[in-house]
Amino acid sequence: AHTVPVMVDTARRAVAELAASQHRAFTRTQAAELKFDHRRIATAIADGWLVEPRKGVLAITDGAPLTWEQRLSVLLLATRGRGAASHRTAARLHELDGFDAPINATLEISVCNDIRFRPAMTAVVHHVTPFESCDLRTVNGFPCVSRERTLGELGSVVADDRWVQRALTSARRSGLDLAVTRATTERLHRPGQSGTGT
Repeated sequence: AHTVPVMVDTARRAVAELAASQHRAFTRTQAAELKFDHRRIATAIADGWLVEPRKGVLAITDGAPLTWEQRLSVLLLATRGRGAASHRTAARLHELDGFDAPINATLEISVCNDIRFRPAMTAVVHHVTPFESCDLRTVNGFPCVSRERTLGELGSVVADDRWVQRALTSARRSGLDLAVTRATTERLHRPGQSGTGT
């Protein structure tokens, strides 16, 4: 009996492995670097394996709706390293009490204010001064603002201050440094800002 060689699509496999590390999303630029060119992308979209929810950013769906994590990954990949999950989305990623329910599934990110970014999908985008390194973390594979910054910003997007208090209480239970939180909030505060004011 003759063994039939199995043709391995190395480019597609490489793209799938990359996407798996980015919540099943990747950019056209990343795909090109892995020899998965625009013709192959067009075929994968026609076959229902890929969708392009944001120009230049693709997601593996196999025909299923995008998950919350995929939508967030697409949004952040589209910022080309200039954005981070923030506000309610950061609170959800940091597992702060009150922000894990479906009602808080709104995507919310902050991007540097020297670029104009339009999300092309349902999301809240905050334009901010360039991040300081101390304000950024990686949480579940996402670039995300720190818990301290998150707590300083929540008051600007929730209608009831008790949500901020609840989030602060849960963060304290998990070892939040109050001195760092206060210093972060004071550094970010500007007159009239409701979040840091809260």
